[in-house]
Amino acid sequence: MIQIIDNFFEDDVFKKIKHHVTTKLYYTPRWFENSKERNQKQYYGSRSILKSDTELQKKFVEQSEKKFKIKIKNIHKDSGIDLRNLKLVSPHVDPCKINILIMISGEKDFFTGTLFYGNEGTIETGAKLDMHIGFKENRAIMFTSDYIHSPFAHEDNDKKRFTASLFVTDYEIN
Repeated sequence: MIQIIDNFFEDDVFKKIKHHVTTKLYYTPRWFENSKERNQKQYYGSRSILKSDTELQKKFVEQSEKKFKIKIKNIHKDSGIDLRNLKLVSPHVDPCKINILIMISGEKDFFTGTLFYGNEGTIETGAKLDMHIGFKENRAIMFTSDYIHSPFAHEDNDKKRFTASLFVTDYEIN
């Protein structure tokens, strides 16, 4: 299941969120889970945890409930805003039932979107690319977290993007 909603927030609300995310938050460097070393190949970007900004978290949850017609009961403690390094493809699944990815700031470009892989195979056995969803500010994507996905990346890419990830661990469909 993948659902895409463009114009996720009203324009005036989105402009305030974008300004807040790009100028007011503190981001902590992050490495891929299970990394044995902290080096450039293991670094994927920086994250600001949403639980440290309850007002922003509330806006994301309320708008997600409204737009995707769900009732969010709980989100994972690692939900946050990412400033991603788009040099490394990093296929992964998330620690939740569904992921709501909100595209906040970045270039609308083929190389800044999100890749989804088919159900045949695993990360370890090299699941095959199934779909690419381009990056567009104020776009939200909801998908089941067991869907292998990755930011679109290329080793020569110097582009970065800000996205929010709500890792929803419990919800109901309205």
